[in-house]
Amino acid sequence: STLISSVLNADFFSVTKEALGTFDCIWDRGALAATNPLHREKYFRVIDSLLADDGVWMLDSFDYTSRAFHGPPFIFNPDDIADSLGKSAAAFGREDDDRSHARSEER
Repeated sequence: STLISSVLNADFFSVTKEALGTFDCIWDRGALAATNPLHREKYFRVIDSLLADDGVWMLDSFDYTSRAFHGPPFIFNPDDIADSLGKSAAAFGREDDDRSHARSEER
């Protein structure tokens, strides 16, 4: 099989499946945590529209409990993610890591 990858520099919220098609896999390395909580539903709608029916959304992020740090990165509740993902939520899982996020401890 052939792996084809591309990098697109664009406003994420203006990206459409009509322009790009759909993807078998979307890897999020920090975008959700960087997204202002007021824009998260819009973020989930874009992800859901770009993901193929049998596609996989991989969220690579962190979870910390400090409420003193107001972001970005912004705190999110992993338990609420599956409720917002529509078709993407079918394979939602979570892998915990007991290491503290150093930046949250500094604040």
